Amino acid sequence: MAVIAQHVFGGVTYPYITLENEEIVRPLAIGTNWNSLRIVVQCAARVVGTSDILNTSLIVGVCSGVGATWGSPTTTNFAGMTFTGNGATYYTWTYVANSGNPTLSFANMSGIKKVGSVITLSAAQATNTYVPVADQGLARRGLLAFTLTKGATNYTMTPHVVASGSSAIDLTLANAVEVCESGALNGVVMGGGVGLTLAVSEATGRFDTLSVYWPRTGANLIEIYSIFVARLA
Repeated sequence: MAVIAQHVFGGVTYPYITLENEEIVRPLAIGTNWNSLRIVVQCAARVVGTSDILNTSLIVGVCSGVGATWGSPTTTNFAGMTFTGNGATYYTWTYVANSGNPTLSFANMSGIKKVGSVITLSAAQATNTYVPVADQGLARRGLLAFTLTKGATNYTMTPHVVASGSSAIDLTLANAVEVCESGALNGVVMGGGVGLTLAVSEATGRFDTLSVYWPRTGANLIEIYSIFVARLA
């Protein structure tokens, strides 16, 4: 069950929502009036001790309406990115001690779509990516972001993620806005940046709704602090 709680960063209290095999779904204020979007998720993850999170992925993208979204058994239409895994077979977020400021490391992000119950992936981008472990070491939030651009036949999904050299930094709301605006972050090493293409169509439903899905239950939860969506074109 999703729970709203709060955490202190730099002496300031910020709310967050946890997901447990659940999905955040929000209609876009711009509806279908876009050709390119950038989506940024500010997050951290919970683990048990120093355990890895097995069989997981954060799946972020856009869907058609709020009725049959990614998390539904059959989906009207969805396009986005999977931050490891393929939406049907999930992979491991690996615990890294990181000199007392632990992170979860993963690679192999892919563009992804779902129509009905059929899931299709783009090629993978093997970029090591790091999400802070909540409540261990320095209180930190991380960022997972990507740009989604429509094409006549293929859509392009371009990830923007935090590399290992910046994994001990708390990435603030201002940092999330900066990534949303530019796809980069001054003074922070970013990974990704290579466009992944996937044949996508709006014939079965136009993309007008944000979707963020986390498949795990139990102690391994994702903490979502903010989500930004910018229309680039």
